[in-house]
Amino acid sequence: AYFLRPGDPDAVWDDVLELQRGRLESKALGLARWRATPAARCALDAEQLAQVFTNILVNAVDAAPEGSDLALTSVTLPGGVWRCRLHNGGPPIPADVLPHIFELFFSTKPGGTGIGLALCQRIVEEHGGTVTLESTPERGTTAAVTLPAN
Repeated sequence: AYFLRPGDPDAVWDDVLELQRGRLESKALGLARWRATPAARCALDAEQLAQVFTNILVNAVDAAPEGSDLALTSVTLPGGVWRCRLHNGGPPIPADVLPHIFELFFSTKPGGTGIGLALCQRIVEEHGGTVTLESTPERGTTAAVTLPAN
C-alpha cells in the first residue's frame, strides 16, 4: 500500500544521496546536482520513492567509469510537474537490451534478479509518474523520473 503525502521529491534524493555517499566515494565519483527551484510539491510515498532513487543511483554508479562524474538535475516543469534526470557517462546500454530493461526478471548483471527496474516502474506509475532510460554511445545513459504536481 502506498501512503501518498505532499512532499518535495528532491528531499527524498537528499536522504538517498546521504545513505549512498560511501558507494559514490568507493568509485571516486563526483555528483553535480541541480535542484528544482521553486521546490516541487508532489503526492509521494517517500519510502517507496527512495527505493526507486536508490535503484537508479546504484545502476548509475555501477555503470559509471571510476573517477567520473554523475549529474543529477531536477526541474519543476509548467503545471508543477517535477522531473529529475540522473546521467552517467559510462558505456551505453546496448540497443537490443534497452527495450527490455523494465521487464520483470530481465537482467544483464551477473547474479541480477531483474526485479529492480521493473519495481521502480511500478512504484513511479503508482505515483502517476513515468520513468525512462535513454542511452547512446555519444551521451552516456540518463534515467529520468517525472512526478505530477500534488
